[in-house]
Amino acid sequence: MIEQLKDNIRQEIREITQETCENVMKNVKRARICKAAGGSHFADVIFHR
Repeated sequence: MIEQLKDNIRQEIREITQETCENVMKNVKRARICKAAGGSHFADVIFHR
């Protein structure tokens, strides 16, 4: 049972795309900027979509 769970988790991890990883990295960067600004607005940052 545990081995099947581990196999399922490994399979799901393999299916994560490079695009998803890149988007996560961008969002983490934005979150760090927000945290450094004390959670307030930061007008000098331009977000690209």
